[in-house]
Amino acid sequence: MAGRKHITFCVTPDGEEYMRGFIDHFGFGDGDVVEVSSVPHSEHPQEAPPGANPPQNPPEPQADPQDDPLPPPPPADQAGLAALIPQADGVAECPRCLCKPCVTTPEPLWLGQQPACEENAALRKVKYKTFWATMVNMMPSPWYDDRYLRRKDQKLAEDIALEPAARRLVIAGGGTVREIMPKCVLKLVRGRFPNPRGKAYLGHKWV
Repeated sequence: MAGRKHITFCVTPDGEEYMRGFIDHFGFGDGDVVEVSSVPHSEHPQEAPPGANPPQNPPEPQADPQDDPLPPPPPADQAGLAALIPQADGVAECPRCLCKPCVTTPEPLWLGQQPACEENAALRKVKYKTFWATMVNMMPSPWYDDRYLRRKDQKLAEDIALEPAARRLVIAGGGTVREIMPKCVLKLVRGRFPNPRGKAYLGHKWV
């Protein structure tokens, strides 16, 4: 077994979210990432003065089972944040998600699956958010591609025409608080976490 190292990063909340998305995307195996925890920078131990007794190692923090592993989406104006997952050169672009290769290829190890049941609707939302974070971290991110933005504008106009309450998706400056999951992601996630027989799916998924 190869040797392992304990590496500590001091990052902003946005940086933490991107690192979690990076880890989820590449599906590190058991033991590759032992712990990802949040500790305020001010609480990190200070360097001991010369001659002082070295501090004892603090107990390993335990994960709270109630913690949500997927933080809510950040504001839609973060196109300038550093991306961690470069898109591949010389690979065909998926016409649905605009990723190279398709964001569903290969299928991520974290996806999982479950037989048809009522609980799958909530599980699909979690998977959609993870795909959303993966696409945010791509360079360039398809969420800021002009072709996607035109699709989103058209879909938003259609939704508002059918249901004026859909205006709640719009924020100041013309952006939106949600994105539309591409059909390739919808097909994969619905196939792994299907509805019970006879229960229809919603339309394009805003997440």
